[in-house]
Amino acid sequence: ATWKYLSVSILEYSWAHCPAKVKAALLGLTATIDYCESALGGATQVMKNGGRVNIAGTAAQSDTSCNGYLDKKSKKKKYKTKGGKKIEKKEGLFHSLNEKLRDAIIQVAIEDAPQTRSENNAALEK
Repeated sequence: ATWKYLSVSILEYSWAHCPAKVKAALLGLTATIDYCESALGGATQVMKNGGRVNIAGTAAQSDTSCNGYLDKKSKKKKYKTKGGKKIEKKEGLFHSLNEKLRDAIIQVAIEDAPQTRSENNAALEK
C-alpha cells in the first residue's frame, strides 16, 4: 500500500519525484497515511517537544487532542476547518459524561498518578 510513496517507485507520489510546485504546497503540513501513523506521528511530536516520555501516554495525548475528547462547549461559536469547510465545534466526549462520573475519573487519575509516574520513570531507565 505504501510502495508508490517510496522513491524507488519513481512515481510522482514520492518526495524525490514530486513536482516542485507540489513540494512547495506540502511544506509545513503533517503527512499521515492512516490512523495508526497519525498516532505514531503525534507520539513523535510529543517526544520531540517533551524529551523522554512514556510512549503510551504520548499516543493517548495525540488521540485525545485529534478527537477533541476534552473540548468544552462555549457560549461563543467556535469553528474548526476540515477540508476548507467550517464545522461547528461540538462538546468533547469527556464533558458530555455525567458530572459524578467525570469527578470519579479525575479522582482515580489523581490517586493513580504517583504510581503511574514511578512506573513510567522505571520504564525510561530500562
